[in-house]
Amino acid sequence: MKMLITLALTLFCFASFAWCDDAEAVDAASDVHCTITINISNLRNDDGQVAALLFDSRDGFPSNKENAVMTLTGSIEDGNAVLTFTDVPFGVYAVSVIHDENMNESLNKSIFGAPTEGYWISNNVRGGLFGGPGFDDASFIAASPMVILTAQFDY
Repeated sequence: MKMLITLALTLFCFASFAWCDDAEAVDAASDVHCTITINISNLRNDDGQVAALLFDSRDGFPSNKENAVMTLTGSIEDGNAVLTFTDVPFGVYAVSVIHDENMNESLNKSIFGAPTEGYWISNNVRGGLFGGPGFDDASFIAASPMVILTAQFDY
């Protein structure tokens, strides 16, 4: 019986050490980065630029540039554009993109608050009656080396 208990304890210790090594491997995997590419289509013209904000929390989402973890701008050709965020740590993110036709670095709105320039939010989320889209609805998991999003603009 004593030998059986000793064997059980030995196996438990080896299993514990193996589990610790796996936990360290998971921690190391959290340092893995990806690329997030946004293929944008249906822009109404080639005026101005497209501008994207990448968020990792609801703080400031979808339009507060200071709270974005990364920002990008890009040119438009034939109503299309491609933006690529590189070296993004694996995690949960949401993206907002605007067609900044007059290049004033903000989404223009009418006197009633409706956007007059095109915009897109990840997961194709649109604003509600009482405000803009929420981070939880727009968020996606970036957990592979390459994440590709397709943004078809509406105006």
